[in-house]
Amino acid sequence: MVADPFPVDQHYIENPSELFDASIDDLIVDTDNELILEAHLQCAGYEIPLTDADEKWFGTSMLGICERRLQKDMEGWHVSIRGAQEDTYMVVEVRHREQDTYMLEEVEFSRALFELYEGGVFMRQGESFIVKEVSHESKVAKVQRADVNYITSPRDVTLIEPLQTYRVSSINNYPAEYGRVNVSVKVFGFYKLRAGTILDAVELMTPPWERQTAGFWIDLPPVISEQLKEETIDRAAAIHAAEHAFLNQFALSEDVKTDCRVAKEEDAISESKKRPPRLVFYDAAGRTGGVVARAFDHGKSSVNP
Repeated sequence: MVADPFPVDQHYIENPSELFDASIDDLIVDTDNELILEAHLQCAGYEIPLTDADEKWFGTSMLGICERRLQKDMEGWHVSIRGAQEDTYMVVEVRHREQDTYMLEEVEFSRALFELYEGGVFMRQGESFIVKEVSHESKVAKVQRADVNYITSPRDVTLIEPLQTYRVSSINNYPAEYGRVNVSVKVFGFYKLRAGTILDAVELMTPPWERQTAGFWIDLPPVISEQLKEETIDRAAAIHAAEHAFLNQFALSEDVKTDCRVAKEEDAISESKKRPPRLVFYDAAGRTGGVVARAFDHGKSSVNP
């Protein structure tokens, strides 16, 4: 058995008989979770175009999702899965001459943001390379082998913006909403590190990485900001601590993410993009299993007044 560090995986590592010896349960699709339903509709539409008659299989939300997210022709709604695949960057080693190049590997765009930036150290199979040039148009990163005694760590900021509300609730009289969010990650620089010590801080200009996923958010009233100000408590730090305190009620570190923004990163954001005080959580990249929806549903029982 090969497992990831996620809670479900670790449960079956500790209880393998539940996986290998138990009978196979019926597959249950949570059609109330529109993120999950949309993924199933995309896969189904790729195999055979969907029609109105398929509503009996996918529920009453099907037609609305098909109208918004799928393409329609004379045969029905369909989708091209190939078009949804994540772009990759080609990492090319430049040797003695500019024309003498060797492809090392391909890196997914979501990884490339944090591993491929000019001046950064790119590690591959224990060897270090300095990133000399990154072309975001051709998606090619040129690197040179270098024996350096430091590593680099990206400095990034994440913006989570709600796009659409699916469900509304309240947690301790604070309005809470579950729906679709846009996650935008921008790397604005990097640190040179040696043995945990910062040697230098470098500024960068890179394009943001954006994706949409499921999330929920709890808007805080202005009185919270006023109370924090009176107590001379940093608002961003207090909200960040509250977000992790909520996640600590569950084993969610790998499945649900929050806005881990420090004060310096908050200052780097323009005033027009700074959001009101809000706790925000979203599904980790590549996981639309509805974990964040379950956290939203059980939020009332996990937060004390």
